[in-house]
Amino acid sequence: MFAMHLVHGMFPRKFLENEFEHFIGLSLADVKETRSLPQWVNEERAFDVTALKTNFPQFFSDLRLDDSSWVKWNSTNECELSFPEDKRLTPFQQLLVIQAFRPDRLESAMRQFVCQSLRINDISP
Repeated sequence: MFAMHLVHGMFPRKFLENEFEHFIGLSLADVKETRSLPQWVNEERAFDVTALKTNFPQFFSDLRLDDSSWVKWNSTNECELSFPEDKRLTPFQQLLVIQAFRPDRLESAMRQFVCQSLRINDISP
C-alpha cells in the first residue's frame, strides 16, 4: 500500500478527483439500494459496486455493465490483465473496478499499476 501512496504523491495526475480517496476508503457513499445492478454481479460485492456507482455516477454509467464482455471479464482468473478492450479506463479506474468487483485480484492489480507507473519490473527487493 505504501507504493500506492508513493505513486499518488509522485503522479497526482494519474488520479481523477476523489478517486484515490474512494480507493483508500475516505470517500463515503450513501448506499441505499443495491437492486439495480446487473445479474452477474456477485451479491457479496453489491455494496462496494453500489458505492462506486454512487460516488462516480458518470464513470459507472460509461462502463455499460450490461455488455456481455463484463460477464467474461468477471469470470476470468486474471481479470486485471483482460479488461474489455472497448472500455476506455485509466489504469487507476481499472483498479477501482477491480476493487469493487474482484477484490481477490486487487493485490496483483495494484502491483501492476505501481510497476507501470514507476516504470519498474517489480516492487519486491
